[in-house]
Amino acid sequence: MGVIVVRSSLGGMIGFIASILLLHCQVVAHAAVGVSEAVSMRTHGLALFNSIQQENAASSDPSRTQFDAAVSFDLAWQLSQTTEICVQLQSGPGAGSLDLQGPEVVVTDLFIAHKVSAKGLTFTFGSYDLPFGYGVTELSNNGDASANRTLMNPLLYCVVGDPLGTNNTIGGKLEYIAPGFEAVFSLSNGTDESSSNRDGSFAGVIGFGSRNLPHATRAGIWFLHSDDNTSSGSEGIGATLSGALADIRTMIGDNLHLAGYAGVLRFADNQSGTRSDVPVWMVEPGYDRDVWSFTFRASGWMAPKSDSTANALLPNPGLAVDVGGGVVETGQSVIRYQLSVRRQLSATLSLRMEAIRDRYEISMPSGDSHVNALILAMSLTI
Repeated sequence: MGVIVVRSSLGGMIGFIASILLLHCQVVAHAAVGVSEAVSMRTHGLALFNSIQQENAASSDPSRTQFDAAVSFDLAWQLSQTTEICVQLQSGPGAGSLDLQGPEVVVTDLFIAHKVSAKGLTFTFGSYDLPFGYGVTELSNNGDASANRTLMNPLLYCVVGDPLGTNNTIGGKLEYIAPGFEAVFSLSNGTDESSSNRDGSFAGVIGFGSRNLPHATRAGIWFLHSDDNTSSGSEGIGATLSGALADIRTMIGDNLHLAGYAGVLRFADNQSGTRSDVPVWMVEPGYDRDVWSFTFRASGWMAPKSDSTANALLPNPGLAVDVGGGVVETGQSVIRYQLSVRRQLSATLSLRMEAIRDRYEISMPSGDSHVNALILAMSLTI
């Protein structure tokens, strides 16, 4: 999630949050005198309880049942009507089972955006989320789960991100939006979230989509290529990653939301015969009624059973961990089922509950490595 550490102690974190709260008060004060256009800030907080139970785990294995918390701050400086600087800061207690940020404070998003309003173009330079699919803008990101209909992210985005985190990349992005069409092009360092790019290879993303279709439908396709398997050592995901993804979002009436994607990722290390193609998919129906929101999501990671050399390139996107001397095989399919309920208490505060099951194709010697999880959370956005 993070790329630049700016504090390293809990005391420093507390002091830093105090300074952010002071800045927030200053922004509010500026608004009172009519100068809020210059600086704006949004604060996101997530306080939760999670219980993650792996079916083959023994009582001697480390527990993954705990309380946890995270906070994110989005700061924007409007330099003109067309140009702004945006910074996102993240922190939390750290060391939890969901890989939330902390105890250090980190800079994640850090970019300059310039809009050419007459032409529908936006240029972005700096650190931003890798723009692969519509789902990127709907992910949980540390303390900010406001855009996600569930709490935990689908399996595709856990490959290069975290269960509640995104993947930042550093580079340049061009976005074009017209009345019925949208497109994006990104050229960046790759899936490594730092500025490290030892071999000078880059990641490219290109995407096209339709807008303003009936039923608020959006449909698009994206292509990705990132060479993160370098001669001087692996960076980021540690492989040459290529992918194609088709994504769609639509509404039926005012209450029923439908979303889904299908695609394939290829992992390789530039050696003959050492590659794995992984189909990925997701289906997501959701229903909203007054202050209630209900969502079911199923996402698949259909890694093939193949030789161990090729499988060594693959990550494990699910929640299973090595236990009892057993190792989670990466050459296997994983399907994640999520059932999420949200109750909006106010315009800024919501209560959320989510049940998750990660179903693994291959068992360990100690038994099935399926994982069942429960998350209870309070989400705040101001």
